[in-house]
Amino acid sequence: MKPELNHNEIVGFRPLEKNLAFVLFRNAGEGERERRRIEFTKKIISKKSRLIEVQAKGHTRMEKMFYFIMAGDFASYFLALASRTDPLKVENIERLKKELKQ
Repeated sequence: MKPELNHNEIVGFRPLEKNLAFVLFRNAGEGERERRRIEFTKKIISKKSRLIEVQAKGHTRMEKMFYFIMAGDFASYFLALASRTDPLKVENIERLKKELKQ
């Protein structure tokens, strides 16, 4: 498994916003290569931004995956409300779907 953080997001990472925070979803079963990748990324992020780590809960791999899905969805929802953004608005996704149909 390749953490998405080290592919698209880290390329454009230039923390200009003062209230920027990153949430890292961690799993006790992550491999050595993943752990090293995450630790390196934490060094870069923590210089300018707040960093929050969330450990997976559950016994099986499936339980841990669903825990992260739920945690991410709830975080996105409540952060949208806190920033007065409509959490149900998905214009960009709708535009993508429309584009792919052509």
